[in-house]
Amino acid sequence: MLIANPIYDTVFKYMMQNNRIARFFIETLLEETVDEVVLQPQEMTFPLPKDADMDTLVTLVRYDFVATIRLATGDHKKVLIEIQKVRHFVDLVRFRNYLGRHYSMKDEIKDNDRNTMVLPIVTIYMLGFTLPEIDTPVLKVANQYIDQISGNIIKSRSEFVEKLTHECHVVQIPRIQAKIGTKLEDLISIFEQNNFVEGKKAVKEYNYPLNSEEMKETTKHLHYLVTDQVKRKELDAEEEAYRVFNLSETAVENAKKELDNARKEAEAAKKEVEGARKEVEGARKEAEDARKEAEDARKEAEDAKLKLDTLINENKNALNERDKAFEAALKEIEKLKKQQ
Repeated sequence: MLIANPIYDTVFKYMMQNNRIARFFIETLLEETVDEVVLQPQEMTFPLPKDADMDTLVTLVRYDFVATIRLATGDHKKVLIEIQKVRHFVDLVRFRNYLGRHYSMKDEIKDNDRNTMVLPIVTIYMLGFTLPEIDTPVLKVANQYIDQISGNIIKSRSEFVEKLTHECHVVQIPRIQAKIGTKLEDLISIFEQNNFVEGKKAVKEYNYPLNSEEMKETTKHLHYLVTDQVKRKELDAEEEAYRVFNLSETAVENAKKELDNARKEAEAAKKEVEGARKEVEGARKEAEDARKEAEDARKEAEDAKLKLDTLINENKNALNERDKAFEAALKEIEKLKKQQ
């Protein structure tokens, strides 16, 4: 059977517009019985490059999904469902901002009084990329109450705490390897990214057993998108839009990498210049020290020469005095001889 790839926003939106399928999807991931689902797609548009070769689509439409659900217990929850095909840091920031907006909102509950209240939040992230640290295709991050004094797990729940924290489900689509059996395995098998046809990723072959009425209805719904000409045109347009958008995103990412590399090279060159400057400074200091040593040696030589000259002069004076004394003695001897 050919089915449309539900990782595409157009397909996922169409699939979740069926209330039974939406209940099946949310109920299976949350592992809770859901009595009612009210789903509201949140549309966002992204402009495509001006040179995009597309006649019918000038913007890329993205959807996040907000579902208000009523559980079998009668409690209500708000479920945020987001599909992200590729990994970008800005999307992580967008997730946080989007989550923050919903934490600050009051939610309208459909009853006769149209009540508004703050609902506990559950998030479901459908990721088209993998988290290196996590091997499982489906991850559940559940709130747990722990007594920090005793270390015991507390089983009771607080409305205050429940509305300030949230349960999170993460589906790593590339890690899905179809294994039919449990309800969850049946559900995620439709997201397996294999067996594409027609050289595109928007349509794929699905040949696994259908073990439940929900799976039969889900695959029938996805098959209809492949055969309906209008819906198929929308899907092809979205695939082309993502191709162009991703090329643009790739160009931006490559430009950022080149800029980072240029910055790193500039930083390395700066360090080399700084190293050379320090070497020159060291050489200059060594030359200055050598000059000072030479100057000191010259002064010492001059001082030694001065001392030597002084000593020579003193010796000359002493010799002169000796010669004078000798001459005086000779004269005195001559005088004495004459007297005799």
